Amino acid sequence: MRRALFVGRFQPFHSGHLTVLERMRRDGIEEIVIVIGSAQYSHTKGDPFTINERKEIVESVLKDIGVKYSIVAINDVNSDSIWMSNVKRLTPKFDIIYANGSIKKLFENEGYRVIKTLMERDEARISGGKVRDMIAVGDEDWKKMVPDQVREKILEFNGVKRIKELYSQ
Repeated sequence: MRRALFVGRFQPFHSGHLTVLERMRRDGIEEIVIVIGSAQYSHTKGDPFTINERKEIVESVLKDIGVKYSIVAINDVNSDSIWMSNVKRLTPKFDIIYANGSIKKLFENEGYRVIKTLMERDEARISGGKVRDMIAVGDEDWKKMVPDQVREKILEFNGVKRIKELYSQ
């Protein structure tokens, strides 16, 4: 079975994340292991949603992707080697990683096959930070940057109000 790892904070899950999941399916990935990082953080400007909210958001999207998946929450630590050890210990064995930036480098340094998920121009166009910024200033176009299921969950969790309050502090 081809199993891939996809790491993110998903604060919130956005259309760029969905594009990666769809690419995994096209690449023949049979199972996706989603690692939700920074699991211990919530109710901050950069991490407004709880781990349980993020799991629920990700699951709302994954159920429509049509691929087997598991979700693993991993806390941040101040050591790359300890974090990598936690990933290996807490996740099922995986064959390939879809990642960018520092996560890509960490796994490449460990000898894993890593597929770059986004081009630089795509990263500038959408990010969780950009979605949060748009919500904070009342720019309704944020709704176009997330899948419909995510928009519904954010509204269900009263996430718009929470983000606006966190940004005003």
